[in-house]
Amino acid sequence: MAIQQKKDQLRPSPDFFENGGMDGTTIFINNSYRKSSSLLSFGAFDPSNEQFLCNVSCGDESDVNEAVDAAELAFAPNSDWRSLDGPGRGKLLNRLADLLERDGDQVAAIEAADVGKPVLLARMADVNSAIAVLRAHAAFCISGCGLGGSELPLSSSTGVGLCYTRSQPVGVVAGILPFNFPLCGAVSKIAPALAAGCTIVVKPSERCSLSPIYLCSLITEAGFPPGVVNAVTGDSAVGQALAAHSKISKISFTGSAAVGKNILKVASDRFARTTLELGGKNPCIICPGSDTDLKEAARIACGGNFFNSGQICVGISRVFIHEDSYDEFMELVKQGAEGRAVGDPFLDGVDMGPLVDQAQMERVLSYIEQGISQGAKLITGGHRIGTKGYFVAPTVLSDVTDDNVVVKEEIFGPVMCCQRYSDVEEATRRANDNSFGLAAVVVSNNIEQAIEISHTLEAGTVWINTHGVYDPIAPYQGHKESGLGQEYGMEGLQAYLKRKTVMIKCRR
Repeated sequence: MAIQQKKDQLRPSPDFFENGGMDGTTIFINNSYRKSSSLLSFGAFDPSNEQFLCNVSCGDESDVNEAVDAAELAFAPNSDWRSLDGPGRGKLLNRLADLLERDGDQVAAIEAADVGKPVLLARMADVNSAIAVLRAHAAFCISGCGLGGSELPLSSSTGVGLCYTRSQPVGVVAGILPFNFPLCGAVSKIAPALAAGCTIVVKPSERCSLSPIYLCSLITEAGFPPGVVNAVTGDSAVGQALAAHSKISKISFTGSAAVGKNILKVASDRFARTTLELGGKNPCIICPGSDTDLKEAARIACGGNFFNSGQICVGISRVFIHEDSYDEFMELVKQGAEGRAVGDPFLDGVDMGPLVDQAQMERVLSYIEQGISQGAKLITGGHRIGTKGYFVAPTVLSDVTDDNVVVKEEIFGPVMCCQRYSDVEEATRRANDNSFGLAAVVVSNNIEQAIEISHTLEAGTVWINTHGVYDPIAPYQGHKESGLGQEYGMEGLQAYLKRKTVMIKCRR
């Protein structure tokens, strides 16, 4: 479990950011970078070694107003952007995907240094996923799938000879991004907004802003007209100003349930469309019986929990194991946790990096302490690794009761909570007894049983015998306090469109 030795040749240096024009010049409006109007900034730090990376502009309401005005101008009728048809927008999105593919290693290195995730993971998961999302939305544009309308056959008694519907872009969009997947978060907002013909202002998380900032340079290189994509870095005041802005027609937010509720309240005052992708406390039910491969179940549980250092909204945080298999399973997940290589994200073979910052590390360690004080048994982990960087050992808690805080609340760290059950009906009931409903996992070789369980689970996505599989054409959504609306797929694209019905009195 010791931290792996450092290997710095791939790590971006402060010179990389300064020479690239990023240091303190991170607000992107009308295809140009600039400092904040206040000239204030804050530092970005590598969470694996706590070293300074660069300064990030701290925008304010005046910067938000300028960005929104630029987006509104780019959305004006007969503008260069509005004059593009679907295939034209698709060509630009494919060009952006090409550029991201070209610079993939560099973007992955930025993501690894800023967030702390292993650089190989950043390349294979984050960068490649972002490219796939861009290409999928380019395909929507080129094919017209999900973007058009339809002719409706009306009764002759209406006197209307022709009736049709058409889809139109909603207008200027605000995209407020999470810290755990900055690049994917940015693309998940930008791609559907641009595919629909909208313009957008994104607000990266102040905890991890660097890859969205770099992405903006590729927006310019790809040939998008000025004002189509804008970015304002800063603290929560920037997000609040965007959510409250009268010219913002739609808000897409990924983050905590508490912040999401506040955004919804603000947006509702002017009936702004809102998509919220919020937190989760996701269950995994390991089905009983000799048909279930416990080694594979433990592999899925460990991968789903410790991926991205547990900083993932769909992470497996509650694992239900039948009492007959419980002890054997606990030994397997103990081995799985202790076998994960924790260390520098730029070293080959590292499975898990640090948490994003000191506040997140302290939050996770506090939850572990509270969970143990409320009766959970510590099987492994539960402590900080080293004194430099924000590393927390992969942690497994056993015999956790349903009223324990670590079962009820989202921890957002590498903490697996294991619980016994006697029958599947009980496990399903307890799995649903939570305010969140984002994702769930069922592990069983009895597929009929697994499908039946999946249909009863209150979750927007259910994986059977796997975890974390995404495709940009499959919709993604949360139930209960895990969100509102959908992302990805045609359903996600529709959130950036508004419908119009046209009726014409004429002879057919």
